[in-house]
Amino acid sequence: MQPWVTDAQFATQIDKEYIFANKKIDSFLSSQNQFLIVASKGMGKTLLMRLKRNMIEKSEPSYLLIPQNETSDYVSLPASLSHDFIKSMEDSSFWEDLWKISISISALLNFPHKITQAEKTSIKNELARVNLPVQLREDLLSAFEGIFRRKRFPSGVLDILLQEGKKSLEYVRSTALQVIHDLFNSHITSGCCIFIDSFDQALNKLFPGNLVIWCAAQNGLLKAAWELSRHNRHVKVFTTIRQEAYASFDSSERSNIRGSVLLIEYTTEDLRKIFLNAIKQYESLDTIDDFVGFKKIFNGYLKTYEDIFDYICRHTISVPRWLMTIGDEISNSRRERGIIRDRQKVKKQQRIVANIVNRVSADDLAYDYLRSEMRLFFHNDDPDNFIENLISKINSSVLSLPNITRISDRFIAEHSWAGTHHPFCLLYNLGLLGYVDRNASSTDRQQIFKKPYEFDWNYENILPLNPHTYYLIHPSLHHLIQKKNYRFNFNKVGIGDGLLWGEKEEARVEREKIRIFISYSHDDADRVVKISECIEDHLNNKAIIHDIWLDIWKMKSGKWVQDQIFDGLHESDFLIFIVSQNSLGSEAVALEWKTKFSKKLKSGEDTIFPFIIDNTPFDQLPKFLEAIYCYKYDNNQEKITNLIDDILFWKAEQTAVEDRRKNPRAASPMEGQGPTSS
Repeated sequence: MQPWVTDAQFATQIDKEYIFANKKIDSFLSSQNQFLIVASKGMGKTLLMRLKRNMIEKSEPSYLLIPQNETSDYVSLPASLSHDFIKSMEDSSFWEDLWKISISISALLNFPHKITQAEKTSIKNELARVNLPVQLREDLLSAFEGIFRRKRFPSGVLDILLQEGKKSLEYVRSTALQVIHDLFNSHITSGCCIFIDSFDQALNKLFPGNLVIWCAAQNGLLKAAWELSRHNRHVKVFTTIRQEAYASFDSSERSNIRGSVLLIEYTTEDLRKIFLNAIKQYESLDTIDDFVGFKKIFNGYLKTYEDIFDYICRHTISVPRWLMTIGDEISNSRRERGIIRDRQKVKKQQRIVANIVNRVSADDLAYDYLRSEMRLFFHNDDPDNFIENLISKINSSVLSLPNITRISDRFIAEHSWAGTHHPFCLLYNLGLLGYVDRNASSTDRQQIFKKPYEFDWNYENILPLNPHTYYLIHPSLHHLIQKKNYRFNFNKVGIGDGLLWGEKEEARVEREKIRIFISYSHDDADRVVKISECIEDHLNNKAIIHDIWLDIWKMKSGKWVQDQIFDGLHESDFLIFIVSQNSLGSEAVALEWKTKFSKKLKSGEDTIFPFIIDNTPFDQLPKFLEAIYCYKYDNNQEKITNLIDDILFWKAEQTAVEDRRKNPRAASPMEGQGPTSS
């Protein structure tokens, strides 16, 4: 049993037999036109570029491959750079020029030149006109003399250039770019492939937190690789670019470059095949069932069985590296090969696998994904602080629009956050928050999570804000939140990208959701807002999905006020009547509670809860309400929690009655406890 490789740089077996290829990847491997590999972290960019190199090496033995004795030029940058460069480095054209010079010089230093003495003299005169660093000029002269002084990598040339002063480097750009470009086109006259990888990681190390430079530098490399490959038909510059940087690429030539780009994306079925390929390679087993020891896993929260791969996959963000990491952990835990047939052992194995998936997807993947791989997108804020603060406020795996709005407001009020004014937009953009919407190809509703290749640079307005939908916390965060927040509730619905949201899921969430209408006099508005905020806090603490109808929170322009109020009354489960001398004298308030009271007369359900906030005596309550037990606020927040607990009690009673009415002979709960899973 060998460890699963999660970093392609350390993979020893790079062969098409062991690497899954969908149609797009097959096209890339067989194409002469695609050489720019774009993908998010962990999608297999490096693996595919190594495979492409191997295939070229076998099919075109006469080609010059750079670097010659390494799989790729894994970029490293100087340990430090002059601050004078920072402004220039925020411009992609700066990096485009430097990469053009660096790649061209590297190719010229590696290429075997056969030229006449006259050509040598001409080249020497050309190089004398440009302000190249001394060692690079001497290297080029030696190469054209047939004396291979040093076969530098492109990143090695770039390193030398970046150590020049700003004034000197600008002189290099202005004098050397065209001369070196002409030499490159004139003297690279047979097949040459150049491989550049991991530039994004080098930028992360040198410019931690600088998203502008991170994007500009990669887009400059992208443009340089395309331009050099386009102008010299003998050359292909293969390079890997992070999808997030590519998403910011707004050059007028983007549509032209697109044909040279492989944008890696996988379907769920693709991911299943990738996982199965790994099992065959590392475990010498034929099926996923053989690897884990069972076909389906029992979900203790949902009381249902689920295909084991579906369970593993929905705890990832459709990234192969996540699957490899989980697979490696499962492999480490196995005590025997083959299918476990004993029933008790299967149950035990299910618990082990469920715990591994929950733990690894949260602690080793989602947490690390946010705090390291996606650190740049926090705009110099501390991801650890962000994560701790936000997850401490998330008490439910399913959230309503009022839930996320309120949590976001509280988060921003407590947290110095410079990146986005809506933290849930960030989670959504990174694929860790989904929502329910109609399927584009049918009338079915389904769960939608962003894929890594759908990253959007519009931070503020990308989350669909729909009061009639639900927002879903990605399963990879469940275990993480549960560890930090004991109040977290799983809501008993399966969550995962592409899962249908049918009547069963809707009913499960709706039975837990509570809608409260607050009727009050505007003369008491300041006190009522504070009370309403306390109500929300208490419902959040209890992980209750809720919707509080308070006019100053809910009213929208474009529709009659009275219509909006009656819609709120009709849709609410309960009405809190804020009793004061002001509200008792308000005809509008009286109309609101009387409208709700008519429901009690028709159905017998208790839906009105008076709450006295001033010195109004109990005996001054309206006649129809005087027999209802109510609390007097007296600025005591405990009275608010008592009120809400009473409402929740009656909500539970109503739900139980409804359940008995629908299913008077309900079966007893399933026996036995399945593995803790989400």
